[in-house]
Amino acid sequence: MQSRSIIFLYNKFFPISSGPAVHGYNLTKEFHQLGHEVYVAHSQNDGFSHSMRNPLNLLKALFTCRIAYMRVSLKHPYSVNSVAYLFKLFGKKLVLEFNAPFEELRFEGVEEATITKYKQHFRRLLSITSGVVVVSDALKQHLAQEYQFQNVVVIPNGGERFEKVEKPETMAADSLQKFYSTYPNNIIWVANYEYIQGLERVKEISLLCEQANIGIVIVDNSEGGKLAEHFSGKHISFLRNPHRSEIAYALIQAKAGFAYYETQKYSEIDLSFYNSPLKVYEYLANGLLVISNLTDKDIPYTMGKLLDGNAPQMVIDSLTSSVDSQDEYRTWRDVAKETLNFLQAIDRNVVVLHD
Repeated sequence: MQSRSIIFLYNKFFPISSGPAVHGYNLTKEFHQLGHEVYVAHSQNDGFSHSMRNPLNLLKALFTCRIAYMRVSLKHPYSVNSVAYLFKLFGKKLVLEFNAPFEELRFEGVEEATITKYKQHFRRLLSITSGVVVVSDALKQHLAQEYQFQNVVVIPNGGERFEKVEKPETMAADSLQKFYSTYPNNIIWVANYEYIQGLERVKEISLLCEQANIGIVIVDNSEGGKLAEHFSGKHISFLRNPHRSEIAYALIQAKAGFAYYETQKYSEIDLSFYNSPLKVYEYLANGLLVISNLTDKDIPYTMGKLLDGNAPQMVIDSLTSSVDSQDEYRTWRDVAKETLNFLQAIDRNVVVLHD
């Protein structure tokens, strides 16, 4: 693919502080390493992009970029709309990244009237959009049925492998180091305080882990550390709102990772929207087994490394036996190449009806 310039807009992806930030940062890095110029809205130097806060870079973006790639924010849809119309005015083709339906805002108690208003704004945004990137087939179907939008490509997430990670010089990492000396066989759970992420299932299997001397490291991104209220025992360690380096350290120490997704609590939303969870690919990239109630058919590119989370005792038995490490995993380079292929098709006015 020939080198091109791309306007790349995420609400925030550097410094890395969230799942969306991981996605945005790694895509930018891979675009750059594949020989493309990337123009972003943030001012921090990520080492791979040009900030449009610099007037000269903004002018270069406006005159050299033909594509504007934008992530849709559920919580701030109006900001996306205004920027999109600006770039459309300058003749740019808009490509959106849409990773969850607006109905997800119900989890946070957002009123239906507000959700309806957001969806109306999104519908108008789609009217000037050339294509949309989604992470699952269910989201592609959602766009077709709810918004009658067809030019959509499914590009599942990727994972970053952490090589030769040294222990960060932080109190949290020091505490983890002591924990690992007691529980070398351990599971990591990157979690939020949402019942769709399997809180009750993890609580159930935690009791079996304690009996088998298996540790659990909970990466708690919940507000106020609410997850701590649900767990007790020396085999549990919490890593609250960690730095990326602390997550990397925890991942390379773990043998497996939890990735439960409930299907009953919120039946009004098809949870197959989430069948490309970022943490699954991060687990796989770092050689972990994945404990989930989902299957290989639900989550693509899992390379046969899913353990049946519906059978807790079988999971414990698997973790207490030796497991062959597999090097095959889906990378962010894979994600970037697939995304660039779609952008090239958009630039050539090719409508993608089939993946």
